[in-house]
Amino acid sequence: MDGDYTTPRHRHNFDQLRYMLEGEFGYGRSKDEIQQQGTVGYFPEGVYYEQKAIGRSVTLLFQGGGPSGAGFLSYSQLEAGYKALGEEGVFSNGVFTWLDDAGGKHNKDAYEAIWERMRGRDLAYPKPRYRTPIVADVDHYDWIDACDSGVKTRHIGAFTERAIEFGFLKLDQKAVHACAPNALYYFLSGEGVIGRKDYRAGAAAAMDGDEDAVICAASPTHLIYILLPTF
Repeated sequence: MDGDYTTPRHRHNFDQLRYMLEGEFGYGRSKDEIQQQGTVGYFPEGVYYEQKAIGRSVTLLFQGGGPSGAGFLSYSQLEAGYKALGEEGVFSNGVFTWLDDAGGKHNKDAYEAIWERMRGRDLAYPKPRYRTPIVADVDHYDWIDACDSGVKTRHIGAFTERAIEFGFLKLDQKAVHACAPNALYYFLSGEGVIGRKDYRAGAAAAMDGDEDAVICAASPTHLIYILLPTF
């Protein structure tokens, strides 16, 4: 995000996890509703929030189907819906605006408009399981020894009955860690091998049901893990 990025107050029918790699951004109207660098934010489906850039920031963002089972539009679907609606109205600052046959003006949340076009029905928002987004101060959590030798974990949290989970791993040089079959990984530092692929800082990997993949650290490694929700 840069200094002029904003969105109106809105909600989604999917879940979001946000890790602030650099900078900070506002997610509400209060001075306390600011996510700073190094914090993790869980933005649950059905919960209202907004976005306001505070200078430049870089966010590692996960978006995926939430506990309601509404799923998540693929980016190809989003692009197709955006293109189709762009012939009928205008997108601006997270809002889709169009005129009806009588010349009346209408506004709708941009994602909601695209979702309804692609799904062919009205979007029904799930009842929120939390009252507000949740922001965790990562540095306030302890590192705990994992089952694998030379590996520590910093478990930030698992959310809702579907148990989407976020946390960190640290591997000593030459440490080996067994991957979870439903995990996503993002490497903050280090080099080594995950499965049969080399990794370095900035690499990402998805374990699409892989039962026997492991991380082998050639150098001390720090990474993020997300365990996908179980349905």
